[in-house]
Amino acid sequence: MNLLNTAKNILLNVLPTHCPLCNLRAYQGECCQSCESELPWLKQTCKRCGYTLSINAQNCGACLKNSPPYDHTVALFRYEPPIDHVLLSVKFRKHLAYAHMLGEIMTRKIQTEYLDKTLPTLILPVPLHQKRLKERGYNQALEIVRPIARHLNIPLSLHDCVRTMETQPQAMVSANQRKQNVRKAFTLVGKIQAKHVAIFDDVVTTGSTVAEITQILKKNGVEKVDVWCCARTL
Repeated sequence: MNLLNTAKNILLNVLPTHCPLCNLRAYQGECCQSCESELPWLKQTCKRCGYTLSINAQNCGACLKNSPPYDHTVALFRYEPPIDHVLLSVKFRKHLAYAHMLGEIMTRKIQTEYLDKTLPTLILPVPLHQKRLKERGYNQALEIVRPIARHLNIPLSLHDCVRTMETQPQAMVSANQRKQNVRKAFTLVGKIQAKHVAIFDDVVTTGSTVAEITQILKKNGVEKVDVWCCARTL
């Protein structure tokens, strides 16, 4: 047993915590191995947009024909049970233990994904409009990404990009309307010095939101934009 596992076991015995999904003992609120193995992992995806692939390829047909403005996507799960319930609980029920759990799992995925790639130097969680932020009290994307930023030692961009338009929730409009729904909804209020930025969102469906932010970033000097998300709809 290596030193890290030994330290974890010591802490587990001293400060026992529980898996947020099954309530069995786990290390510091992380998901237990049994629950984690049963989650709807995405296994073969388009490197550009994160959409699931049925064949072994780098990119999906849609990206080969008309690539999104962002350069690379890292997505963890299919948006289906129990992940849909977990994310909705983070977003609307203040179950922030789930946010910590997702952040820990996402960190491991990112570390694996970037073994032979350069990590972004800034993480931008998708911002909420001020009215929705006041109603909810927190930004669920920020709560999930906090442990990721801490583990990877990458700063968070909390004030450079703001949501200036109170749009309808993307889940409430059709796929065809989503691009128009977020058009001109974001603006930069600060100068981003980083050339490689990761946009973080809890769920990506059509990619309209992250595409809109990517276009703003690239118009303002950012050269490469990656998208990190907990779940991708199929």
